Amino acid sequence: MEQAGGSDKTRKKKTGAPKQLRRAALAGQGVAVQICEPPRLMSAPDYEAIRRTDEKQADVALHAHAFYELYLVVSGYVTCALEGRVYRMGPGDAVTIGPACLHGMRTGPDAGPHERYVLRIAPELLRKLSSAETNLGECFLMPPDRPGNKLCLSGSSLDLMCRLMDLLCRERVTDRFGADILAGGILTSLLTTVNRIAREQGGDEMGETYPNPLVSSVIEYIGSHYSEDLTLDRLAERFYVSKYHLSHVFGEQVGIGVYQYLQKKRLARALNMLADGNRPIEVSFLCGFGDYSSFYRAFRSEYGMSPRSFARVGKNE
Repeated sequence: MEQAGGSDKTRKKKTGAPKQLRRAALAGQGVAVQICEPPRLMSAPDYEAIRRTDEKQADVALHAHAFYELYLVVSGYVTCALEGRVYRMGPGDAVTIGPACLHGMRTGPDAGPHERYVLRIAPELLRKLSSAETNLGECFLMPPDRPGNKLCLSGSSLDLMCRLMDLLCRERVTDRFGADILAGGILTSLLTTVNRIAREQGGDEMGETYPNPLVSSVIEYIGSHYSEDLTLDRLAERFYVSKYHLSHVFGEQVGIGVYQYLQKKRLARALNMLADGNRPIEVSFLCGFGDYSSFYRAFRSEYGMSPRSFARVGKNE
C-alpha cells in the first residue's frame, strides 16, 4: 500500500543501467537477497511524502541523491549504511539523510513486513521554509557536524510524527480548497519537530562502524581524497595490506567493490557541485575523473541523465 505526494517512480530513462531487481549476496551472511534500484530524482519538484508497506522489503542499493530524506520505520527491521556508519533500525527509529550522502538499506532474512514513512525534500524548498534564526536543515547535517543521524522516537513524539506524516500524505494529493497552504504548514511543523527531537537527543545514536576497522578507515580516506588519482593498489599500499585482502573484506562488508564505492562517492559529490551551479566539465576534474567523457558515462549510468541535463533540472526546480 502506498499513499504519496509523488511516487517511487522517477524520470529515469533507459540507458543501459542495472535491471530494476538483481541478485546479490548479503554481505557477511552469504544470503541471496533482492537489491532494488533506489530513486535518484523526485517525481515532484519540491517534496514527496510517502507511506509504504512491503511484505518483504528488498534491499536498497548504495546510492546518493540531491535531496534531503527522512526515513521513519513503523514496523519491521532494517539496517541503514550511511557514509561509513551502520544504523540498526526498528519500529520508531528514524534516520536523516543529507544530499550527496551515500546510503543504502538492508534487511535480514527474518525482518518481516516493513512499513515506513519517507519524506524527500528539495534543498531550495528547505531553504525557503527556514529563517534567519531557524535552519531546518540542521537535523540533516552529517558527522562531524553532528555525532549521528539516527533518531529514536517513542510515545508522544512517535505519535506526533506519524500523525503529521499521515496528514501531509493526504493533503499532498487532495484537491480540496487550501490543500497547498495546509500541506505547507504541516511540512514546516514536521521539519521543526524533527529538528527539536534531534537537538534533544543530541545525536546520541552514533551508529556502528563496520566490523573490520580497515573498511571504515578506507571509507573515511576515500571521503577526504576522492578527487585524487586513487587506485586499489594505492589504497592497499596506504593501509599496508594486499589489494586482494582489501578487495575481499571491503566487498564482503560494504556489498560493492572498492572501485565501485569510489565512483559512487565521486558521483555523489558531483551532484552537489552541479546543484551549486558549477560547470560539468569543471566538476568532472574536481571529483577525480581523468576526463569528461569518463565522467559523462559514469554519471549517465548512475543517474539516467547527462550532467548538463541534471544541472538544468536543478535550475528549473
